[in-house]
Amino acid sequence: MARMREERTKENMRCGTCRTQLWLEEREDECRDEASAPGEAGGNWPRTEEEARQLHVSLDDRNAFPDRDGDEGTLEACLVRMLDVAEEDGDAKRKALEDVFQRASDEANLDFPICTSCASKMEQELDQRIADAQLEADMYRESIQILQHEEEIARGRPVRELEEELDKSQEQEEHSRSKLAKIEAELAEATSCMEELNARVQELETAEECYWQEYNDYKMKLHFHLEDKDALMHRIEIANAQLKLLQRSNVYNDVFNIWHEGAFGTINGYRMGSMPNIPVEWEEINAGWGQCVFLLHTMAKTSQLGFSTYKLLPMGSFPRIADGKVTYELFGPVNLLNPFGGASKYDKGAVAFLSCLQEFADYAYAKDKAAGERSPFRLPFCIEGEKIGGKSIRYSFNREEKWTAALKLLLANLKVGLAWFIKNFGELEPTGDNLLRS
Repeated sequence: MARMREERTKENMRCGTCRTQLWLEEREDECRDEASAPGEAGGNWPRTEEEARQLHVSLDDRNAFPDRDGDEGTLEACLVRMLDVAEEDGDAKRKALEDVFQRASDEANLDFPICTSCASKMEQELDQRIADAQLEADMYRESIQILQHEEEIARGRPVRELEEELDKSQEQEEHSRSKLAKIEAELAEATSCMEELNARVQELETAEECYWQEYNDYKMKLHFHLEDKDALMHRIEIANAQLKLLQRSNVYNDVFNIWHEGAFGTINGYRMGSMPNIPVEWEEINAGWGQCVFLLHTMAKTSQLGFSTYKLLPMGSFPRIADGKVTYELFGPVNLLNPFGGASKYDKGAVAFLSCLQEFADYAYAKDKAAGERSPFRLPFCIEGEKIGGKSIRYSFNREEKWTAALKLLLANLKVGLAWFIKNFGELEPTGDNLLRS
């Protein structure tokens, strides 16, 4: 490497650029050797040409880097002075040549004099610059030609045509301005309309909010109303059930409850009749007779039926029947030892009651016939004089079993008559099937 530097030094001794490059390489080698020595810190060496120039200047290397601060003038002025001193002595000529090299170095950013290689590079760079400048000049020429051609064309057109074109352009401008004004008016109108719509939107939003609030209130009230309605409907259902239950019942059935108990017929729980093995007190029998007389009297009075022969006198447990002359007692005890006294009156009163019951049955039959009923009213047990269903109603000269059976059939006929009466003058029709089957 040292030999190569030596050869290059000999070859390029007069080129400042090459001398700077050579000095940088030598300084780099020295610093590298110092850094590789053990126990010694590595030095710093210049990394650029400017640092090398400053370093040489500091060492008063005036031959490699001439001082430029005192020079004046341009490169052309230096060349003129060099030609002026061409015939003078060597110092003046050398000084002029140094000025030329210095100005050339300042303008070319190189250190003159230069070697052949650097000159070749510089020549190539200058050629490239010249080519670029020529290309730019060609472009300028073409642009100038185009402008000149357009100017010639403009100059060759008649003035009237230009004026017409100007008028047309002005008309287009006026039209565009009027169109712009119209568009601006439409924009202002659209802006105003938009503001109105925005205000309307605000009103609608407020109205919608009020609507939803009212809707929610309505839904809440409707919910409460439906709950109240459901509760009321439930109460109505309960009331209807109670009404149906009440409709199935009847005041006459409740007041005059005719049923049976073994061999006895009963009315409101009072047994009528007596059996050898089941004796019944006369107070209970009298109470039963009093309820029978009161029931038949009530049905006749309500249906406006007047008995033709007898008059019923309901008097509690001491009922009586009168025929206008004689009053018959339907209560006991009956003295069988005096068959023409108390026993006779009791038996006649019982027969008179059967006669009144038959008269009520005839009345009911006639009423059904008149109404066109297919099955007019009839008593289930036929009444013939003192007998009912073939059994005598008399107490005297009769067995207790037959007398009790006749009283039971009497109550059955009364229950069927009560059912017809309720159907026609009451609310519902109860039946005496259970009593009849017994």
